[in-house]
Amino acid sequence: MPANIRPYQPGDDEGINRVIKSVFDEYGWLWDPNTENRDTAHIEEYYNGRRGGFWVLEEGGEIIGTVGIREREGDLCTLCRLYLPAAWRGKGHGRSLFHFAIERARERGYRQMEIWSDKTLDVSHIMYRNSGAASLGDRRVFNADYGVPYEEWGYLLEL
Repeated sequence: MPANIRPYQPGDDEGINRVIKSVFDEYGWLWDPNTENRDTAHIEEYYNGRRGGFWVLEEGGEIIGTVGIREREGDLCTLCRLYLPAAWRGKGHGRSLFHFAIERARERGYRQMEIWSDKTLDVSHIMYRNSGAASLGDRRVFNADYGVPYEEWGYLLEL
């Protein structure tokens, strides 16, 4: 059965957290859904209730990828939680999730998408630039709950 992107539904939480945690573990990032990653425990409230959405990529009944969008302000949304475990990369799934999120953003009336991505995710940055996203520069992020600063590249995509 081919991979299918579908909206989040209650009961997906374990699969979503498994996917995202696998990427965090791979890069040595702190994973704690009670602090820095609390949005993953409140997807309906955090994404769907704010002119956004959250979707999973599923293959054979298993969640293998995630992506979300959230309203930032007016006609600007933010891309969130685009993750694939290492075993599922290189098959076009990331690009599919990204383009799916772009289409959902357009449907919701957004005209721009802001994208922030950890500096270590080189392949993602190439995908964003190849899609026509313009650089916003970089930023250093520190959240007291997380306890460790990290650095991100930012992009702005005209929809």
